[in-house]
Amino acid sequence: MSMPYQFLVRAYRPDSVVAGNGSGYGVGPGGYNTLPAFYADVEEFQGNISDAEIYASIASVLPVSAIAWTNISN
Repeated sequence: MSMPYQFLVRAYRPDSVVAGNGSGYGVGPGGYNTLPAFYADVEEFQGNISDAEIYASIASVLPVSAIAWTNISN
């Protein structure tokens, strides 16, 4: 199979969000620095990565006149 200036990309999304396992303030059996209660950064609450973010990441490293055939998997 000849694919000059073309390549295949398979991107995987994470199964879950890290902060999704933590309880809310005053809820659950956790204590200070003990699961399931913990402090989280804003990045941990942003949810899954969108298709547009994946395509933009690929395009940012793509050489000129190359084609990236992309498969996004959940």
